[in-house]
Amino acid sequence: MVRERFNRQKKYIREFSSKDAPVHKAINFCHLKNFVGFKICRHLVSQEELCFLQSEYNNLQKIELFATPPSGMEAFPMFHREAAITYAIEIIPEHLTRMTCESLSIKDTKISIYTINEFLKRWQTQGGPKSIRKLYVNEVYIPVITPVINIVRGLNTASWDASGKPNIHKSGQDCTKGWAIRQDGTGGKRATVLIEDFGISKSFLFLVWD
Repeated sequence: MVRERFNRQKKYIREFSSKDAPVHKAINFCHLKNFVGFKICRHLVSQEELCFLQSEYNNLQKIELFATPPSGMEAFPMFHREAAITYAIEIIPEHLTRMTCESLSIKDTKISIYTINEFLKRWQTQGGPKSIRKLYVNEVYIPVITPVINIVRGLNTASWDASGKPNIHKSGQDCTKGWAIRQDGTGGKRATVLIEDFGISKSFLFLVWD
């Protein structure tokens, strides 16, 4: 089923369900200029579909996946400024380190502490992904016997109070309880890592400052 709905700005959001043909076959080009976002609701989404949307709809503001992202050398071609993933079966480090969006929100998808730690290590030592400004995960899987601080294990970090940066990020987020990390090398970007404990679940927030 292909469905169109209006958002608050009265522009189209295009939705694709699991019964649809591949996006490039199901899509209707008659409203090409009206779309501000796409939502894909199916078990899996292919790299071909994501690349197609980028090539034909290069002014999109947001893409939402109720699906597991593709894997491969270009694992996560999220070219749009804002992206969201919900109910994915699995998120691996390559999904996070090869994305090209500025803001990514992952909800109702368990991600291991290892995956987050690996993402942070690659960001600090390899400088990528260069485009990322914000990453939010509403549920990080941390075994009961594993200390939360292991999320920054092996990283060069400091408490945010010692970073010399303001306590409030431009997004309005209070960073006083977070860790400060900085990319290796001269002129490396700074970021805040925040973990919020909800008992059986913990959320993760990564904010780039520079």
